[in-house]
Amino acid sequence: MAISIWFGSFAYLIIAVQVANGFPSFYIDREYKAKNPDYVGRFFKGNLLYFALVFLGVGLLVLAPYTGYPRITILLGGIFPLFAAIKTRQYLKHEVGYPSPFMSSFFTHSPSIRALFDRSPMLLFDVWTVVLSIGFASMNYFTL
Repeated sequence: MAISIWFGSFAYLIIAVQVANGFPSFYIDREYKAKNPDYVGRFFKGNLLYFALVFLGVGLLVLAPYTGYPRITILLGGIFPLFAAIKTRQYLKHEVGYPSPFMSSFFTHSPSIRALFDRSPMLLFDVWTVVLSIGFASMNYFTL
């Protein structure tokens, strides 16, 4: 169970970084990258400390069998990538703040969906990353 939670937090980080770099183009699309060619460099430079903490999470996983409480050590190792993914989400919200024009074109026809994204612009990011990371963690849990 603990290793599945650790795996899910790393999956959340990987998916969050992918969305923040424009795959899939929910928030960052080709036009945004063309207007801001230094976005990727600023993204990694601004979050370098948080990504360095991920190595601490890997280190705790490696050291877990040698501690007296391996499950707690693995769970603590899962906190660091989760924290880095949350900081990635905050950076993307601060940088872009709203879905790309490509994605906005899908929900302009419905006023209720438009109002939902006006209230919570990062909803698409949250649903995509959380559902996929829970899926990966549950696949890990049921196959071990």
